Amino acid sequence: MSLRMSFLSAAAGLAVVLASLAPAGAQTAQDRMKQCGEEWQSAKTAGKVKEGETWNAFFKECNARLQQGAAATPAAAPAATAPATAEKPAAGAAKTTAETGKSAAAASSAQSRRKQCSDEWQAAKTAGKVKAGETWSQFYSACNTRLLGEAPAATPAAATATTAPAKPASQSAVKPVEEPLPTPAGVDTGEGARQPTPGQLAARERIKECGAEWRGQKEAGKIPEGQTWPQYWSACNTRLKAAGK
Repeated sequence: MSLRMSFLSAAAGLAVVLASLAPAGAQTAQDRMKQCGEEWQSAKTAGKVKEGETWNAFFKECNARLQQGAAATPAAAPAATAPATAEKPAAGAAKTTAETGKSAAAASSAQSRRKQCSDEWQAAKTAGKVKAGETWSQFYSACNTRLLGEAPAATPAAATATTAPAKPASQSAVKPVEEPLPTPAGVDTGEGARQPTPGQLAARERIKECGAEWRGQKEAGKIPEGQTWPQYWSACNTRLKAAGK
């Protein structure tokens, strides 16, 4: 009985000695394993585990990081790590949202330009203004390039609104600006004279009146085929002179 008691006493003493030698190191390793385990579970839940990465590889890297960065209190490490991992998804989400917005705006702008070019193509076809041999693809390429150069920073709606009214405005602006008809040969209008004679002033008025008639009948398609301005002027001048003008 005394021998058994002596053995038990010796074993207990050895356990105490071993426990006193390395309690701190065992506790630190246990804390690191716990923290790395929590980070592993968090990364798996968030889908942030690298493709093909195992728990052993993750723990090896995590353990080395915690040992090198040995904070004053092991429990403080997760608190410091958590915000860093939380900021990454926020930044990534903002970047993704911005990229999605840009893509949507670009698609909308391209669709708006295509619609406007299609409207112009149909209008040109209806008016018979499509160039001979020109295809829709060629027309669209030139139209799209023009619209990109006209309003690169405008929104699609604004670009359409500002471009569409420009067509009738430009047409109405060009209409009154017509090249003056040439003075018929042999007609003395006294151009450059300080005091034109009454006959020269009358000739000017007849040219002006005949010119207006010539343009009006050309627009109405009433000019006989092959008739020129000098021929028209000759008949008009004779008629106006007979009327005392």
